[in-house]
Amino acid sequence: MASTFNHAINPWQICDLALFLNVNFIECLGGAAFTDDITLIYPNDMNPNNKIKEIHRKILENPTNTNLWVEIGAEYLTIGDNKNAEEAFGFAVTCNPMLNLEHLVNRGVDILGKYNVSREQAVMAAKIRDEAMSSLKQEPQFKSFAISKLEESLKHNPNDPLALAMKLEIASSLGNSAEELSAMRRYAGLFNFHPLLQHHLALLEQGFGNTHNSLKAHLNTLNLAPKNIVAYLYAAYALLMAKRDGEALQVYSLGCDRDESLRNFANDKRRSQNEQGMSRELELLYRKFLSQLHRKTTSNEKRVADAVWVQTHDRPFSFKNSNQKPHLFYIPSLKPVTFVDDIDMPWVKDLEKVASDIQEEFLNAQSVIVGKGHPYIGPDMVLGSMFAPLVNSLNWEAVDLFREAKVNEEIAPYFPKTIAALLKTPIAKHGENPIEAFFSLLKPNQHIPPHFGVANNRMTVHLPIIVPESCRIRCADEWRQWQEGKVLAFDDSFDHEAINGSDSLRVVLIFETWHPDMTVKEIEAVNKSFEYRNNWLMTRKIPLE
Repeated sequence: MASTFNHAINPWQICDLALFLNVNFIECLGGAAFTDDITLIYPNDMNPNNKIKEIHRKILENPTNTNLWVEIGAEYLTIGDNKNAEEAFGFAVTCNPMLNLEHLVNRGVDILGKYNVSREQAVMAAKIRDEAMSSLKQEPQFKSFAISKLEESLKHNPNDPLALAMKLEIASSLGNSAEELSAMRRYAGLFNFHPLLQHHLALLEQGFGNTHNSLKAHLNTLNLAPKNIVAYLYAAYALLMAKRDGEALQVYSLGCDRDESLRNFANDKRRSQNEQGMSRELELLYRKFLSQLHRKTTSNEKRVADAVWVQTHDRPFSFKNSNQKPHLFYIPSLKPVTFVDDIDMPWVKDLEKVASDIQEEFLNAQSVIVGKGHPYIGPDMVLGSMFAPLVNSLNWEAVDLFREAKVNEEIAPYFPKTIAALLKTPIAKHGENPIEAFFSLLKPNQHIPPHFGVANNRMTVHLPIIVPESCRIRCADEWRQWQEGKVLAFDDSFDHEAINGSDSLRVVLIFETWHPDMTVKEIEAVNKSFEYRNNWLMTRKIPLE
């Protein structure tokens, strides 16, 4: 069997890096690019001081310098972290047993205890290891002899990382896959907290058809590097190969949540053909699963069953109107509506009758609540450059009464009449609570650029509270002016934008109602689809093995 090891990565270099967690991994097997931040040297080093960080940087530049390992170990001792000190000293002495660190024993440091080897054994092992290295320097063709010497060395010190790394490299260069796998198992086992080594081991196991061992190593990689989307891809595919499709889709979708670019690996020319193929297969299964889940839960209502979950639909589709492109949920057969006439909303008159009470409640609470909201556009929302003045900014502030069907206990007590009025409208609910209702505060001279909303099954309702001059809103091709106390409702799945061109604050109460063209049964079916999908999303997890 041909070796699967990529010789662009030298295992001796891996040995140098083996005690680092979450480094910026560059190219590794299969073209995978690991991109975790440089953070910790050891798992329990949760808050290294600046001196330790500085030594850490020096070690990255010169990882074979045992003096740096001694120095960082001493730093750990000064902060009372004996465990990490032992790790650092142990690594230094195992590689160079001639280091004189006996004085540290008096400070309670067990230098070689972790490695289960005496100083005499370590010295003997290092001597034999050096003989193997010398033989290679003199006669490079003596690789088989060198492997035998390294095996002899490892009998004295089974956990010598340099000997293991040398054996791994020689076996790889000889094309001896069995020896390579054996060495990698021991090497990765020694540094079982290092994700890059676990990834190498997983691919070697995979090359030998060891599905169970490969899956275990891929899951170890992911659990050690949970920010790494490439690790999600490999772990998900390993689960798929183990015929654990449900878990594979959970892991894949969790990776997509962390970084949506994972879903486009199939078309990313920077990725290896292997990664492109894995991504393509997982993405198709992901779309098929979620689409079937939707159809199964809504089969009794054809218009809803034919709806499109835009990001995960499993069939080709197109929007009927170029001005209407919701980016989450789309029911193609719903009557297209931009601004909704009052005739379709008989409840509007009752809401407008109490508009002055709602305005009064806001004005009375304004000094207390303004600034207690949140940016309508959070820092993680990926939008165009036109939205920059609004991203993570109170230039567009939302003060919630209800959010994700939960009441805002801090703000709600100021608005008893407002909430009572909202509950008398056909406001969209989850259970007993409105899904959302909030005051939208747009500061002076701000522009909300053109964009599409999330779905066309709900109407967005505005009850203007404070409207200076030069404030207006566009939906599709029509501009309208807000008027205080006059309801304005529209389908925000159409292209829309808003402008406050004044020098004063604009305030609008916003909530959602169902599309007037939908029946009660269809509304129930939509809610069921969202509920089932959400339940699946909430129960996803990464298996431990």
